Amino acid sequence: MEVVAGVAHRYFLPAAMSLSTERSSLPPPPLSWRLWLAVSAGTTLAGLGLSLVGQLGARGYTALLALGVLGIGSVWSDEIRQAISRCVSRRNRWKRAAPLGFACLGLAAFVGGALYSPVNYDTLWYRLPRVLHWLAEGRWHWIHTQELRFNVISTGMEWLWTPLVAESHSDRLLFLPNIISFFLLPGLVFSTFTRLGVAPRTAWWWMWILPSGWIYAFQAGSAANDAYSAAYALLMVDLALRARSNGRASEWRWAMLALALLTNAKQSNAPLGLLWLLAALPGWRLALQRPWITAGVALMAGLVSMIPTTLLNLHFTGHWMGWPREQQIWVPFEPWVAVLTNAIVIPIHNLLPPIIPGAAAWNDWIARLSEPGTTLGHHVRGFEFFFHIPKAITEARAGLGPLVIVLMVWTVWARRSGSSTRDSPRSTATTARSTRWIRWSVWPVLVLFLSTMGCREPARYLAAYYPFLILAGLVGEAPETLLRSRGWSRAVAATMIVSIALVIVSRQRPIFPTPSFSGWMAEHAPWGRNSWNRIHQKQLEHLAEGDRLLPVLDAVRNERVVGYAAKSTGELRLWQPLGSRRVLHVPPGETAAELRAAGIRRVIVNDIAAVEEGDRDGMEWARKRGGLVVVSYPLTTLDAAARSARGTVLDLEGLARQRVKAGEELPVDNLYVVEIPDGTRDPATRTPLEPSALRQ
Repeated sequence: MEVVAGVAHRYFLPAAMSLSTERSSLPPPPLSWRLWLAVSAGTTLAGLGLSLVGQLGARGYTALLALGVLGIGSVWSDEIRQAISRCVSRRNRWKRAAPLGFACLGLAAFVGGALYSPVNYDTLWYRLPRVLHWLAEGRWHWIHTQELRFNVISTGMEWLWTPLVAESHSDRLLFLPNIISFFLLPGLVFSTFTRLGVAPRTAWWWMWILPSGWIYAFQAGSAANDAYSAAYALLMVDLALRARSNGRASEWRWAMLALALLTNAKQSNAPLGLLWLLAALPGWRLALQRPWITAGVALMAGLVSMIPTTLLNLHFTGHWMGWPREQQIWVPFEPWVAVLTNAIVIPIHNLLPPIIPGAAAWNDWIARLSEPGTTLGHHVRGFEFFFHIPKAITEARAGLGPLVIVLMVWTVWARRSGSSTRDSPRSTATTARSTRWIRWSVWPVLVLFLSTMGCREPARYLAAYYPFLILAGLVGEAPETLLRSRGWSRAVAATMIVSIALVIVSRQRPIFPTPSFSGWMAEHAPWGRNSWNRIHQKQLEHLAEGDRLLPVLDAVRNERVVGYAAKSTGELRLWQPLGSRRVLHVPPGETAAELRAAGIRRVIVNDIAAVEEGDRDGMEWARKRGGLVVVSYPLTTLDAAARSARGTVLDLEGLARQRVKAGEELPVDNLYVVEIPDGTRDPATRTPLEPSALRQ
């Protein structure tokens, strides 16, 4: 670690100082923006560096954290003091209604994130477990597993989480990247909008309205990885335009770093790179100022971008996305059908109310129309669930929300109807023909996105696109009559109040009613008992995520290493409490000798994974390896329905319906704990645990 610290002091800090202290008559971009970019890039570089020396863990991160604090303090100490002073002097700004509403929304999101562990599906299923695999190994590594998402997806959010998990041994801090990005949005929206031709008064209102969009409000306190990339998208354009207007090369380099982080946040953000190209290319001569610094920043940008993941996908899977063609169930076969369908579905998802009655019936009907073999089914191949409508809006299914869409349409209509004033856009060298190209380039980028998207939740993937899509309709003179009207102020207030209320009663992180309060009301309230029961049930469904392994946990509680050969059950429960044991994925065809050599004494397997390996069920999987099933948990169709009613199973009931429809009499999905023989005793002499006690 001393060597790493010495190299960083010798080479990194001088480069960072030259990035930040370049002389100019114009003020530099806000310190918070540069700090966030430095932290985002630094965590990725730290993770890769520590992995090279096998020190990915609390000790390594502690040493680099001390070095980072020392570096930031030495480079930006004066700016930090000035920023604190400005924050104190501008505290009166929060007395106005719109900023106050944003502050309340941010506070509600922060409280929800602090009170609850993550319940996001992707986080629990593979994003957080892959971090735990890296920490257990002491380095980043390609995880040998049938679940490709452990390896082939972007790593930006995971590298932000890794030091948080390593230092705290908890998942309670995973919302911090989202809440930080959320609080950066207002300033970024105002600065970028005005530089791209939006009048300052219009931009001022939208700097508060846009973050109240449901996708940003719901994910601000969550561990999802969609909304936080909007900050990177705005940063890459704004900083590139700033560099062109003031001739400061450091801002051009910061913009390049923001682009890299945007692509590593989510691979579907890559098309937005065209906006950066149009914004930064006219200032390419700035890159020639101190070219060795530009080369170093370019190298860092390459390392923190999607490039390493893409190269590894090509090496290990032969495809840049990492997915074999037959497994790309969200990549439509016919791009023109995808563009047409998504152009209808995404606006619908953005206009849906919080609760959607009849969504289940609609989804069943559209599923029958699009079954394989039908005309529609032939054209919509590759869609995960064609024209799917969610039953309720959650952090994974939200768009901007209908109220934000109404405000946008109202603003566009008022501007085009002539009720405007000469509140002209910011007059700079960049608000000219070139910025017009930037504004309109988002539309071909959107068409490219629509042609490749076949997921059931397409609205959330556009989180980084929405600011530029809205901006295109706001450019020009400010609608004075509208923006000064009482009706507009009330509409904005109503939009923010609705977002705050939805965050407070969110099913994922309810601040009120809390689960305990809902349970007490459902049991004792003489009025509205059915309503409280429904609220309590919905909360349980989300708070019980990851409970599918509960019936077999007692059988592996004392194991330091657990083999995992199951699928569609979620392994995170096996890691808890974090650091108590290690989970190793069992590749297909692994023998008993190989399992014991890896230190695995017991393996969790289920029928779904066994069938995919060519076995009839988990029992046959165990017999092939000479193992003994010490615990089995049968889950029949009736059992699935009963557990779903209690809120302990989320979607196995749907799997049960599929099997019944296919005429199969097999259980829905059995879980097994298989003890692997060590060759010194007959496993048949072991007494299996009684599964009935685990059913409680």
